[in-house]
Amino acid sequence: MVSVPKFKQHLLEEGVLDPEGVHHECAYGAHGRKLDFDRIPTKAPLFREWVDVNAAAIRQRHPKLPQAVLGVADGANRLSRHVAHELGVVALFTHKVSAREVELTTTSRSRLLRLQEGLVVVLKDVCTTGGTAYTAVRSLREAVAREVAAEGQFTWNRQGELRAFADAGIPYTAIIDESLPTYTPEQCQTQGYCAQGWQLIVHAG
Repeated sequence: MVSVPKFKQHLLEEGVLDPEGVHHECAYGAHGRKLDFDRIPTKAPLFREWVDVNAAAIRQRHPKLPQAVLGVADGANRLSRHVAHELGVVALFTHKVSAREVELTTTSRSRLLRLQEGLVVVLKDVCTTGGTAYTAVRSLREAVAREVAAEGQFTWNRQGELRAFADAGIPYTAIIDESLPTYTPEQCQTQGYCAQGWQLIVHAG
């Protein structure tokens, strides 16, 4: 299996991260370098690496495998499907309710009700605050009467401590834990990427 440093190198070579000199306006107005895992075709070798490093991380932490993995829409639903297949566990999916909130799909709610007590690992490609991924955990817990053990696994955590998870006492881990600065538009103009003359790609939505 490819190592995490080699996987990161391949992500950069594929252009998953904005190159030096370019940054994006996010959906909620902040400025930062964009990580776009949608650039990885499902049939590409890099996608296989993405699945393998996530499955290996789960196996390493949990010799007794979780009962399910849950993808956070939109980016991690396809990851969830393939990681679940690799591990031989149930795949659960979410859909977007708003730009920063997701909930379980109807099919996933039905699957969840048939599962036994056990852990669900919430998968997300990129995490900045943990807020969107936390809405997946909340939806998971609202879907069943019993308490559901959950944890987060992020391919790239770009902001250090994730307050939404930390405040709720939900454990989380990251394949790549490397900060990427995010600025308000005002901060960016005075001390961030805009101040350095980097090209800004405005949010299309």
